[in-house]
Amino acid sequence: MNQGAMAAFGSSAYDRSMAEGNKAPWRLSELNITGYRSFGQRVTIPLGRESVGEPWVVFQGENGVGKSSVLSALELFFRGVIVCLAAGASGSSDAELTARWDLIASVGHRDLLVRRRDRPAGFEGATVLEGRFGDPALGVLRVSVEPRGEEAHVKLLHSARGQQFFEPDRSACEALLRRIEAPLGEGSRPLAAMTARRRAVWLPEDTSNGVVPAGLLVQLFRLRTSLDPSERRRWRSFVEALKRFDTFAAREVSVERLDAGPPQLLVEEFGRLVVPLAELGAGEQQVVALVAALVLGRGAVLAIEKPELCLDTRHQRALVELLESHVRGETGGQILIESNAPGFARGLQVRFLRAPAGDVTIERVDGAPAARREAVARV
Repeated sequence: MNQGAMAAFGSSAYDRSMAEGNKAPWRLSELNITGYRSFGQRVTIPLGRESVGEPWVVFQGENGVGKSSVLSALELFFRGVIVCLAAGASGSSDAELTARWDLIASVGHRDLLVRRRDRPAGFEGATVLEGRFGDPALGVLRVSVEPRGEEAHVKLLHSARGQQFFEPDRSACEALLRRIEAPLGEGSRPLAAMTARRRAVWLPEDTSNGVVPAGLLVQLFRLRTSLDPSERRRWRSFVEALKRFDTFAAREVSVERLDAGPPQLLVEEFGRLVVPLAELGAGEQQVVALVAALVLGRGAVLAIEKPELCLDTRHQRALVELLESHVRGETGGQILIESNAPGFARGLQVRFLRAPAGDVTIERVDGAPAARREAVARV
């Protein structure tokens, strides 16, 4: 860390900065991408204005223009931030590590995978992902992935409250890691995402073979069987949110341990049958996963590709109402949606448009009908 940054952000200063930041909305206002998938030159993805992240952002555009690449870059960004901060907080190194291409690198329980195929063909520089937060204590975090033969050097730089970029020391890494890994308080997470292939992504890492991570099923089981009234209320909140959707309105939902195995979510149609989550339809599984993310997962950023998939118009409307109630809450959560469905077109709309020459123009369109369009980047 340079001397000016050290003076501005000593141990106690960092703790004060993080405490003050807790009062600010934990949202991304922009994501800058260089050297990742279809983005060779630096491109800015607007997620807000004037360093304030919007609560509802929708990516729109034809296939193949990079919308899914943005959400994938967001996952790599958070993984890189967390792993580098964990390395710096351990005291064994700075906020950096060396990883083998296409092999998982771990620091504690935190995993990172950097893949050669995610780099544009012929691109020779470092892949750089830079997130700007509405929280002034977090400021801007920059993750770089620099090729070094068969290895990749992953490094984190930080700029807070208008300061220049610097390498955070151990104390700064510890403070930042607490803020990133539990952004909305204990039990929260920075990112919960569902891809168009219905792969669930939960950070910090929670491995699972299904759309609902195993850790959330354990949490649901604990809440349902708890003797603590506050935890029982959280279980009821989950069930009540599910019943907003017609398909669950007349069903009983529970989480049970069968034959001493791991917890399973069961859905009962009274007097007829009981089925586990894995045997429900794709749309029903999606509803359960999204409700779990909102009510229990507490992701500061919830990213969803194609939320309309497998849902009829009634359930799409119910999902929109549930998502709106989430962003109106006091936690400052943020919804990022990749969809061309009209029902989800609200808030800040980011449109990816391909020109005849093959370039992609990114436009921001505010949710109000009379809003002025502004071209913000060209790939």
